[in-house]
Amino acid sequence: MFRTLICSNELNKDELIREKLQSWAKSGLQLVLLPCDPTELANLDLQQCLWIVTKDEEWELGMEKGIAMLPYVPELENIGQWNFCDNLSKLPSFPKAENIISGFESVDLEYLDRIYRREKNLPWIIAETEEFVLRELTLQDMDGLFHLYEDETLYPYVEPLFEYGKELEYEQQYISNMYRLMGFGMWLICEIHTGEIIGRAGLETHDYGEQTGLEMGYLLRKDYRGKGLATRVCQSIIEFAKRELSYPELNCLIHSDNTASIALAKRLGMKLDGKIDNHGKEMLRYRMKLRGKV
Repeated sequence: MFRTLICSNELNKDELIREKLQSWAKSGLQLVLLPCDPTELANLDLQQCLWIVTKDEEWELGMEKGIAMLPYVPELENIGQWNFCDNLSKLPSFPKAENIISGFESVDLEYLDRIYRREKNLPWIIAETEEFVLRELTLQDMDGLFHLYEDETLYPYVEPLFEYGKELEYEQQYISNMYRLMGFGMWLICEIHTGEIIGRAGLETHDYGEQTGLEMGYLLRKDYRGKGLATRVCQSIIEFAKRELSYPELNCLIHSDNTASIALAKRLGMKLDGKIDNHGKEMLRYRMKLRGKV
């Protein structure tokens, strides 16, 4: 979590934004409103800051200082109005910005923290309990990932990794194309005290004929099985899918002889819905609704 939020004092004049800023400050976040005393800025750890910028000159200064930034352009809320295009050239450009907000209604600390982590190339934390952290993979995790896959009991239910160089390239593309674009993917399960990688679990999409659906996958190191940990990890993933995504249902594809995974799917409330061909392998399809009717 970043420690300091920097923004213009002009934002504080908006009632909704002011209420949110005050709430965040009460939670322990340091708030710096510009303009401010230069010594206050000088004493900040800029690497622990997130700056909500509204002007190109702020963006340029933030880029120069290496500060994580989130552009705010309220005019974008008027994108449907007939005269919006006439004023488009007058708006800040914010080159290379990956995220821009036009309002604060859905902005909370979790969202801001995710923006900060993206800007600093830090992994998103999906869930954290007294037992485990479920988080995104980084390229610094490669050795731990290969160590995890040395567990021969994972096979034949899990596809092996590529050789190191090819896997590194694959994971680099995965971080860019899944995490950054989709906002989900296969994550790492890490032991809460040591940070050791003890499994993988997460969400991907799968083509079910005419429909693309959401699929959950999971694997856990042998010495952590049989303790209910997989159930608790998967429950946190289901909660994420319900909260963050708009898919109506969740699927699991399971080998017919993988009795442990079948039992887990049932504990999670999933129902068997026939069989499906998955790249030449016959798999059982378990489903559950996330919202509405399946």
